[in-house]
Amino acid sequence: MLTNKNINSFSGILWDPIAGIEYLGEEQVYDVEIEGAHNFIGNGIFAHNTYAD
Repeated sequence: MLTNKNINSFSGILWDPIAGIEYLGEEQVYDVEIEGAHNFIGNGIFAHNTYAD
């Protein structure tokens, strides 16, 4: 989640460092793609299209 209160006034994007990475096993995932700018905010998380043809 984006919780850092330091806001880049030019972009309005909030940045938080990654606190840790933990392997939780395999799970089914979904690929969401947005036309145009190719980035979006879902559930408070900034995301970017990552699929390449």
